[in-house]
Amino acid sequence: MYESNASLDGYWNLPDCEIKLPGRLKINHTSQEIVLHIFSEININGKQITFNRPRHDDHPSFDIILGNTHTKLTLLHCTFKKIEFIGTKLFELEYLVQFVFFGIWVVKPENLIVNKVRLKFPYISSFYDGWDYHKRQIRENLQDFNGREELKVRDDFSIKFEDRQRNSEISNNGIFKTRLDKLIEFKYNEGIAFLSLKSDCYKFSKLLEFNTRERVCYDILTVNINKKSLKSFDENYGEHPNEIIVYVQNYSEKKDFDVNKDGLPEGRMFFSCWSESKEQINNIIMKWFSNIEIFPLYEFYIDTNEWFKGKGIILSNVMYNNKFLNLIQGLESYYDFVGIENIDKITNEEFTKNRQLLLNSLESESLKKWTRKYLKFPRKILLENKLHTLVFRYNSIITNLTVNVEFLKTYPCKAKEYRNKLSHGNISKTYQGKDFEKIYTFSKLLLCIAILESLGINQNKISEMISKNINFRNELISIK
Repeated sequence: MYESNASLDGYWNLPDCEIKLPGRLKINHTSQEIVLHIFSEININGKQITFNRPRHDDHPSFDIILGNTHTKLTLLHCTFKKIEFIGTKLFELEYLVQFVFFGIWVVKPENLIVNKVRLKFPYISSFYDGWDYHKRQIRENLQDFNGREELKVRDDFSIKFEDRQRNSEISNNGIFKTRLDKLIEFKYNEGIAFLSLKSDCYKFSKLLEFNTRERVCYDILTVNINKKSLKSFDENYGEHPNEIIVYVQNYSEKKDFDVNKDGLPEGRMFFSCWSESKEQINNIIMKWFSNIEIFPLYEFYIDTNEWFKGKGIILSNVMYNNKFLNLIQGLESYYDFVGIENIDKITNEEFTKNRQLLLNSLESESLKKWTRKYLKFPRKILLENKLHTLVFRYNSIITNLTVNVEFLKTYPCKAKEYRNKLSHGNISKTYQGKDFEKIYTFSKLLLCIAILESLGINQNKISEMISKNINFRNELISIK
């Protein structure tokens, strides 16, 4: 809501406490912090502050603090920061605040039942508008575009893509033009707890991170909240009979990040409306949200790309090795999920039962003896065999990418050996050599292919997406 520094003076209290204390809420846009300053001789929960020992453990954090300034405020997730003695029996207590909801009072976090949430993500227009991106940047006529498009993701959840007027200007020839950017609205038919909807925000941000290989944060702009779940609200918020549109201030979900980034070229994304139809992109989004069972392997892959990116931290050999272990775990998880070898799904009980039926049907004692000796419950498929199977499964893609044939022959065995060596701690040095870097790169490629396949993309299209991707094209040079 505030895009510059702001201070809000008023009185503050806990939802279940009648004590109201004077204080000031500082919204610091520069440091991206929201801090509540309370000035009092007692704590906000009513407990006396000991004059000669203002200890930290005397001052708990709170889920909710209510404020009464020029408007009602609900502060969510207030973490005690510090206390200072500022005068005779007077202290200043500071709380770091994660979310501020304007115009409402809520008693408990679970009462924040949201029907809609409007968000700003980076790269959305490049991703979802494609060729229309440049057209949407400067418009002379706002009537010649479809400003809202809705996608049903689940029965209870849909996503709307919405154009918002960012600013206007008059060009050199005197024509009035409007710049637009893209917002997203999550809509929940039955309502959802505010803290739960953050899971969907997180999933969508991870879709963008996978697709762009860029760090992605988001900004929560407004939420539509059921009136029945509120303790009180400002009168000017009461136009709709059942819900209220509430502005939200937050920095924790976008710390040190510009959510207005856009203009990403086609070659920096695997899929977008630059090259795919809107229907295809919608299907990918729906698949991403529906693949709940394998979402962890999406995170395995994304973490190998994004660890410490842009944070000024040097990636150590140990961290690099751990990234490799994540990749292998992701490949194993995908193999097991897809069920490439149905033999993995046979239980020991089922095998024992069927073997006994087979023995009962045999008349020859020698055959029975042989069956008992050699017909054993199949062992779990070994990692090397799983990797062989995945390489064979994606052979056409790998061939099109011209990966070195001799390297492919040794990959499953070497990847297994490195995995065993690193996971069992049988290493004398952290740096594993150039050969290991090739194994790492191909494992990353293999998991990327698997993820694209899980999103319903056929192998010809996967091959095209990877070969045109600037980031991957540079990485693959080492294994060609």
